[in-house]
Amino acid sequence: MTKSQIPIGEYLFRRIASLGIRHIFGVPGDFNLTILDHVYAVPELEWLGCCNELNAAYATDGYARIRELPGVLLTTYGVGELSAMNGVAGAYAEHAGMIHIVGMTSRKVNEETLTNDIDHAIEDCVKSRLPVYIFIPMDVPSIPVPLSALDKPLDLEIKNDGDIESKILSKILDAVSRAKNPSILADVLTIRHGGRDLVRELADLTQFPTFSCPLSKCIIDEDKPYYMGVYSANVSFPGVQEALEISDLIINTGTLQTDSNTGGFTRKIPEEKVILLEHNKCVVLGEEFPNIHFLPVLRRLVKNLKAKATQYNLPVALPAARINPPQLRSDRSGQLIQDFVWQRIGQFLQPDDIIVTDCGTGQFGMFDATFPPASRAITSTFWSAIGFSVGACLGACVAAREMKHSGRVILIVGDGSLQISVQDIGTCIRFGFKPIIFVVNNNGYSIERAIRGAELSYNDINSNWDHQQLLGFFGARPDTGIASFSTECHTVEELESVLSNDELKRAEHISLIELFFSPFDYPWRLVTQVSNTLGRPFATVRSEKKGQDILGAFPTAKSQLSYAIVEDIARENAFDEAVRTAKFDAVLHVASPYHYKAVDIQKDLIDPAVNGTLNILKAVSEYAPTVKRVVITSSFSAVVNMKHPEKTYREHHFNPITREEAYEDGVQAYRASKTFAELAAWEFMQVKKPGFSLTTMNPPLILGPPAPWLVSMDSINTSNERLRDLCQGKWKDELPPTASWYWVDVRDVARAHVRALEKLDAGGRRFFLIQGRMSNAQIAQVAADEYPQLKDKIPETLVDDTPPDLWEVDTAPSRNILGLEYRDLRTCIVDWLKLLIN
Repeated sequence: MTKSQIPIGEYLFRRIASLGIRHIFGVPGDFNLTILDHVYAVPELEWLGCCNELNAAYATDGYARIRELPGVLLTTYGVGELSAMNGVAGAYAEHAGMIHIVGMTSRKVNEETLTNDIDHAIEDCVKSRLPVYIFIPMDVPSIPVPLSALDKPLDLEIKNDGDIESKILSKILDAVSRAKNPSILADVLTIRHGGRDLVRELADLTQFPTFSCPLSKCIIDEDKPYYMGVYSANVSFPGVQEALEISDLIINTGTLQTDSNTGGFTRKIPEEKVILLEHNKCVVLGEEFPNIHFLPVLRRLVKNLKAKATQYNLPVALPAARINPPQLRSDRSGQLIQDFVWQRIGQFLQPDDIIVTDCGTGQFGMFDATFPPASRAITSTFWSAIGFSVGACLGACVAAREMKHSGRVILIVGDGSLQISVQDIGTCIRFGFKPIIFVVNNNGYSIERAIRGAELSYNDINSNWDHQQLLGFFGARPDTGIASFSTECHTVEELESVLSNDELKRAEHISLIELFFSPFDYPWRLVTQVSNTLGRPFATVRSEKKGQDILGAFPTAKSQLSYAIVEDIARENAFDEAVRTAKFDAVLHVASPYHYKAVDIQKDLIDPAVNGTLNILKAVSEYAPTVKRVVITSSFSAVVNMKHPEKTYREHHFNPITREEAYEDGVQAYRASKTFAELAAWEFMQVKKPGFSLTTMNPPLILGPPAPWLVSMDSINTSNERLRDLCQGKWKDELPPTASWYWVDVRDVARAHVRALEKLDAGGRRFFLIQGRMSNAQIAQVAADEYPQLKDKIPETLVDDTPPDLWEVDTAPSRNILGLEYRDLRTCIVDWLKLLIN
């Protein structure tokens, strides 16, 4: 080899270094070792070995997103490249440019075209922002090539047909001049293809209301007065979708119209009012111009508007009312919940932070967090490979160090995702990186639970991992001299204490904060998107007011829930119209009333229970062939014989109450209504043999937190009247008789209904939903223990009136088939009183 020659391996890495790239990610293997040797011949480059090729691909992707340059991945062929394939595919899906170098077995090559082949691959990667493969046989890296080949500059400029570009620009400027209410929607491929600064300049120049998408969060600083929020169609924060879609002109840059980036494909922007500036075409008000890259068009658009700002009346007046970002819940106590934590972490963020979020509940939650200026966000909303974030965090750390970036790197990863790619936390420690890691511990795959099988074992993981030992296990411990910080947070108070830690704020050490959530606590955006994709809940209510009360209590659910008004469920064919117009797979019938105050026993209690039940069964049988499961809320009153109790009640027992006994008083009337209704339902199933199965739920007294739309204590439901009376001092002198000793928490009843829809073996069964026995004395004791301010409303001496010879109830099916684990009485009463007192 002469002085005028260099090995082709060195040529490759010099070309890579000329782009500004400073690290190569990968895993050594027998067929790539001869290539790896040449990395060390280029002083600007460093090798960064990862624990496996998949994580290395994720790290390369994360690096590319932060540097806005291609990342470089080096693997061996076969086992190495196939291990990396999922990460490479994700980079392709989301346009994170990647150069994948693969060392392979010996084979013949055309030595004369080696440098041109390498240059062509690199140029394609930079222009397309898609992965390219460079296969290098193991005997090729030392082949000499002319050193002068490096003198030829790489062709990295994106060029369009000039005449077509001018035509597009003219049409855009004309549309802008005529628009009365224009907006900007800046999507993720704007960032990937190098247009971030241009779209920011466009927004600053025009002051048009500007929106980001889930994948492009942070493309616009969120403190800008014209920034309106994250647009995700029906999964947008209230007001955002409406604000964008009423625009008469939308400049939509760098679009990536995927399911999770468009609210489950609920985007409804007519093409006649949108300008789509994409990487492979531009579409102006419905007229398409193929093979035109948006970047030169956007550059000329900004230049023209800047030069003629007065002509185009720029900047426009700022929106009269900016859409306020989601507000943090004011309750700073109690267990961690998704609706609080992500907005609170948003407050913890600092300017220049890099936030890497895995595709779990944190991803959906962080869209509601307000990010500070100059933040950068990485997530994989489209490809959605769980575990991506750990490798991407490593890549982001490497990129930040190269850029001398002042901000912190923050990783948000779920416990299930972490089990995929945890090893490269060790790589972060090995190379001295100090990310802040939030581990979401919700005991499994909550995204999948929200979609299907919430209680099924396929959504479970090994929950015995001790996350508090991870950093030490991977090398951050006293004997290595590497400091770290680990803690866990179960409550809001614990989280507040951690987030106020000055060392954490400064990211002085690698840190791990474990956040504990219920497995069934889902961010509202996740619930909304699932309902958009799989079908939305449809309800019947007795009045418009009741429907609006429900929507008002859950403002973020308005796009998910629809309802029909059925004023009188006892009327013949009452549900027919509602069932005809809705498409659904299952029905929950919870409609008949619980009270003892009937004026007309037949009309007020028995008819609504019996006729209402038969009406819904008939309607479903006739008009809803897609329904496979019906669950009816019956009552333990349909089981128990109060005059001659059984020793143990089992599934086959029914209350033997007669028609004559039903009219004795309100209590008997209620028991009869539930008994007659359930018997009628089972008779319908036996005679009609419809295409669905029936399940009935038989709860006793139901206690627990009341409905969110409760407006006053006077309108509280019958079951909870005893707790209201306690708080109002009606128990002060003497405890009232308990009367109903068996009880269950309302949340467990709700969960049982959902599980009955999921469990195939729940069909054709009756479930006694009973936690156990209780008395008013026990309720009063809990209240006195937990809320001292209530002691003066409770008698000093509490006498338990539970009879010693109460019957037994077989609740095994509810535990074994539905998998219920019932809340205890203290939890139920404390949660109820907390809401009432607050």
